[in-house]
Amino acid sequence: MRDSAKHYGRQAENLAAALLEQNGLEVLARNVRAGNDEIDILARDGPVLVLVEVKARSRGFEAADLAFTHAKRQRLMRAWRRLVAERRVGWSAAVRCDLILVATNGLTTHIRDV
Repeated sequence: MRDSAKHYGRQAENLAAALLEQNGLEVLARNVRAGNDEIDILARDGPVLVLVEVKARSRGFEAADLAFTHAKRQRLMRAWRRLVAERRVGWSAAVRCDLILVATNGLTTHIRDV
């Protein structure tokens, strides 16, 4: 990945984390690796553990939304199960996957329970 793309990705994750906190969620960790999978942001929304995928695209929200596939959601859930198995995070009966889309102009949108 080019340095500029990494930088843009970090900026997008910073915006996403700030958006989550503004909306009352607690950011627990960022860039959590579990085997070959990664959770961009691990957060808590009351009793609910939230696995957040951040998608930043120069072509806007539609392109970012299309980049979040069923396979990506499955990888997030696999990462969560691995974290539980490794006892790096406690088991939670309530888990959801959220998507935060970030456009190059800094606009963000938060889609819950994707």
